[in-house]
Amino acid sequence: MPSHIHVIAKSSNEKNKLSEIMRDLKKFTSVQITRKMESEGFYVKELSVFKFYGLKSSRNINYKVWQDGFYPKEIFSNSIFKQKKNYIHNNPVDAGIVKSQTDYLYSSARDYEDIKGLIKVIIDW
Repeated sequence: MPSHIHVIAKSSNEKNKLSEIMRDLKKFTSVQITRKMESEGFYVKELSVFKFYGLKSSRNINYKVWQDGFYPKEIFSNSIFKQKKNYIHNNPVDAGIVKSQTDYLYSSARDYEDIKGLIKVIIDW
């Protein structure tokens, strides 16, 4: 989605807490996104927004790309997994971005239909 992401994830061991994984993911992707935007040079408006929120945050030095926190939902059964997966896959359709789940290039819906997407997806449920 243009304004947010949905992720179904699990920690491979008890040592790595999901909150720590999400923190590291946000930190890494923030740096990569802003570096790419700076190098491309044509995202001045968007970078200024990230800079504005970065200056307001005591934890950021330059830019703030992601909102604080995340909203985990425990998946404890196959039926809950299917419900969450279907919600995520329908999100771009419901937003009017695409007509079909598999039309959205950044969705794992493509992988579930054996269509190569832009992002490598590991289906392990």
